[in-house]
Amino acid sequence: MDLDEAPLDFETIKSLAAMGNPDAQFGLGWMYSVGVNVEKDDVESIKWYKLAADQGHMDAQNNLGAAYRNGVGVKQDYAEALRLYKLAAEQGQNKAQYNVGIMYDEGNGVDEDPEEAVKWYEMAAEQGNSRAQYCMGLSYGEGRGSEQDDEEAAKWYKLAAEQGHMDAQNNLGAMYHVGMGVEIDYFEALRLYRLAAEQGHIKAQYNLGLMYGYGNGAAQDLEEAAKWYRMAAEQGHAGAQNGLGTLYCDGAGVDKDPDAALKWYGLAAEQGYLDAHFNIGLMYENGDGVEQDYKKAVEMYTFASDRGNSNAQYNLAIMYRDGKGVDQNYGEAVRLYRLSAVQGDINAQNNLAVMYNLGAGVDKDYEEAVKWYRMAAEQGSCDAQFNMGLMYNKGAGVEQDHSEAIRWFIMAAEQGHPSANYNLGVMYEKGMGVDKNDEEAMRWFRTAVELGEETAIDLFKRRNLL
Repeated sequence: MDLDEAPLDFETIKSLAAMGNPDAQFGLGWMYSVGVNVEKDDVESIKWYKLAADQGHMDAQNNLGAAYRNGVGVKQDYAEALRLYKLAAEQGQNKAQYNVGIMYDEGNGVDEDPEEAVKWYEMAAEQGNSRAQYCMGLSYGEGRGSEQDDEEAAKWYKLAAEQGHMDAQNNLGAMYHVGMGVEIDYFEALRLYRLAAEQGHIKAQYNLGLMYGYGNGAAQDLEEAAKWYRMAAEQGHAGAQNGLGTLYCDGAGVDKDPDAALKWYGLAAEQGYLDAHFNIGLMYENGDGVEQDYKKAVEMYTFASDRGNSNAQYNLAIMYRDGKGVDQNYGEAVRLYRLSAVQGDINAQNNLAVMYNLGAGVDKDYEEAVKWYRMAAEQGSCDAQFNMGLMYNKGAGVEQDHSEAIRWFIMAAEQGHPSANYNLGVMYEKGMGVDKNDEEAMRWFRTAVELGEETAIDLFKRRNLL
């Protein structure tokens, strides 16, 4: 009798099961396990699953393995779960193959063995098991149990995502978002995040908020960003709580509400989200919707700084440099700038260079100053580019080279640096590193004036050009 085509008549199935029909025994075990046409009874379910499993019924073996794994109706026993899963898996049951993979991956009932896990995942994945396909994506993405291969990870995530696996949809979206294993495609990332988010995937909801917040894959829509952040934030996602706090702090996509900002930042901070500690510090430092309190700002910055947050390290360095909320301490400022600078913060790199240039909190060292200016300048910091121009112009820490100074001043000027524009005017007027050119000098001076550069404005006043 084909039970898949038969109606779920409890008495008929029970009668067949009692006669030893393994399909009926499995069916009866399932009915007791979920409470269909009979009161749910895990112990009775196990009894019938065992009878079917002993006859080699692979679905019963898999379900009985799950019962032993989870301790439902029987005492939890990982070793017995693995034995039963393997009996079913060796008959080609893809759910059991996936479950054997999980047991090896997690080291349940057996020594942890990621490579053995991948072997079983692949068997199930090739039969179309979406959970196994997702695990294959994870294995290749993390290089766990297989060689790290982003393209292969994307392949398996795609197969699982097409079957509606929300974790795979989110992870594949992330790969399209940053261009890992696939070409960057914000539109595809947005589509995949939405598919997962609409199934309630918290990380995807957060990621969708990010996409709308930055205008990636869609026009920037801060109200839509707030909507998705809120969904994830209300489910406890710290990044979303922090993002929603920022929108309330700025009045972007929602009405400005400092109390709501502090609430959401606080919830994220309670989870140890360091950017939230930084953002609370920023509100207190600037008196943004709260009473200005430098000591409170220092407290929040210190918490995040001590745990490696580069933004907090940079801002705390400024507090020590300027003596806000703490005793002025140039040495501590240098230490904090360095911590942030080595993490790639271009403002910290530039400010650390300034400290070496001035000998503030550290021995004066022009070569060390140039080293840090150059790091920031090559990452696009217009202040550092301007300072590189000054160092080449003076020959401080480098061999004097007016042409090289011009090159750095131009980089900074093209980003709108007022003093870089003024200095270019001076160099063209005097013929330093370039042929003397009064017309070109005037062009740079005029731009500096338009940017509000005080020295240029004074020059124009003296020359009766204003």
